[in-house]
Amino acid sequence: MKKILLIFALLLISGTAFAVDIFDDNTDITKLEGNSRIEYLQDLKSEIFSHDCAFSLESDEFKKMIKTHKKDKNYIENYYAAQAGYTSFKDNNISGMFSPKMDIMYMYALQEKHNIRITYYYNAIGHLKYIDFMYGNYPSFPYFARKYTTHGNLYSTLYCIDEMTQIKFDKNGSTAEIWHKGKRIDKIKNL
Repeated sequence: MKKILLIFALLLISGTAFAVDIFDDNTDITKLEGNSRIEYLQDLKSEIFSHDCAFSLESDEFKKMIKTHKKDKNYIENYYAAQAGYTSFKDNNISGMFSPKMDIMYMYALQEKHNIRITYYYNAIGHLKYIDFMYGNYPSFPYFARKYTTHGNLYSTLYCIDEMTQIKFDKNGSTAEIWHKGKRIDKIKNL
């Protein structure tokens, strides 16, 4: 059993446990309209939602991951680093999320540089809110990410076609938002 866990840990660290063949074509969704866009999204949804999380969310390993990261032990420094616009701080990639109108940081994300396929999202007082798992070609494109709550519930799925274009599905895939150059260009319900 220990050997199996060791092999899984090595695969996880190397990132091969996350290597998933994903929907990859050269279609420019920003140029698709009407039924063509809906069909593309339905095919994409079928492909992405056919893959499950690399971790069993009920497993002790997932619970340990949540427990270990439940509180950011360095949250004051990380909060101020993210607020100041740092992209790297103390062996982590870091970024802040700001409210659109008042420009107040309400959450920040930490990604350990030795394991970039997992991102932890903390609120302003350092409590873990979400955890992302990246799949596919990450950090190259295309890739997709699944965001889970600390209870292991799927929150959303994001498909990143390139640096400019992303498709965000809600937790069950029934609604998709298409984002291009930082702006939502379409929202399609009842997929």
